[in-house]
Amino acid sequence: FFDLLSPGLGHEELTEMIEQVLRGEPVSFSLEGEDSLIEYSIAPIRDAQGAVTHFGLFSKDIHLQRAYQQELEESRLRLDLAIKGTQDGLWDWFDPDQEFTWWSPRLYELFGYQPGEFKPTVSGFFEMVHPDDRQRLRASLQEHLEYGGTYDITVRVRTKDGDYRWFRTRGTSIRDEHGRPVRMAGSMQDISREMRAIDELGRRNDEIRMLYEGARHLGESLEVADIFHSLHTTVQKTMPCDRLFVSAYDAKTQLIRCEYANHEGKLLEAERIMQRTQYDM
Repeated sequence: FFDLLSPGLGHEELTEMIEQVLRGEPVSFSLEGEDSLIEYSIAPIRDAQGAVTHFGLFSKDIHLQRAYQQELEESRLRLDLAIKGTQDGLWDWFDPDQEFTWWSPRLYELFGYQPGEFKPTVSGFFEMVHPDDRQRLRASLQEHLEYGGTYDITVRVRTKDGDYRWFRTRGTSIRDEHGRPVRMAGSMQDISREMRAIDELGRRNDEIRMLYEGARHLGESLEVADIFHSLHTTVQKTMPCDRLFVSAYDAKTQLIRCEYANHEGKLLEAERIMQRTQYDM
């Protein structure tokens, strides 16, 4: 018996363990080798009167189990770091047939809530989505669950303070051997700033297009005064500015000459305004 556990365990240490077992107290310990990790248990065996007459030794190689546990801990650590490091909110729908889901702390924060402030559900999230976006979101989700299509959609979500913000939500699912979705997970990204920039760019493009079309039609008359008056009216309505110049390019001299400007509500001819540096609308 001593040879079985040596040299991993000292003779004196093992003797103390045996004495402990003979007193009726079980003992557990592990011994690690080059390619093994053996877990031992020594248990007392009693007779009918309750006296310890024998003891049993049980052993199990837990080397692979320990390696799997270490890999699992490392994976959890990596996931923890990824969740804390990303600006996106993460969600996990454990079972598409059930209501309850999991949100990362960051996702709660994006919606203005404290992490864990309430238990997230699928129906609860749909209530947060803007009414005009719900049907589109439902259709995209259904298409993914039924046919495996891409789940990547932009919707407006009501935050805790009652405002709606734009979010891009993306996800994918795990399917069983029959192709049925058994789990779905993804992320949500706040893109409100980008959407505002797109709207502003579109508005500016419309203004520029309108000015261009107006100038093109008026330019066909070759009446610079008409061009100036029309542009002055349009600019003041769409994108007010401090001053406006209408200039003509002379190809022969390769000079740009200012024809008209508005100064204190009056039209000034080129000979007068060329001496100025500022012209207010």
